[in-house]
Amino acid sequence: MPSHSNVTSAYQAIPSIEVLLQYDVLRRLAQTDGHAHVRNALREATAAMRESIARNTVPVAAEDIADWICNQAVSLLQAAQRPTLQSVFNLTGTVLHTNLG
Repeated sequence: MPSHSNVTSAYQAIPSIEVLLQYDVLRRLAQTDGHAHVRNALREATAAMRESIARNTVPVAAEDIADWICNQAVSLLQAAQRPTLQSVFNLTGTVLHTNLG
């Protein structure tokens, strides 16, 4: 069972969104992807960290929480930029008109 002081210090180690937006990588992403997208990714990453603390499954030490949140936000933004459509071959005409299907 985690001590109350460890849990409290972990929650206190979570910086504000405004502080996180000062990281160089996030500042650059805000310029290219938009401030709102970066802010939303930071909120999602911060929420994930709070859930981890509540479940006592914090993935990093308290002093590394800000970097973890920053990395998670960057990963979320990169995942959102990946194309979701895949190239396919449309062989409908071949199957219908040649009776090969």
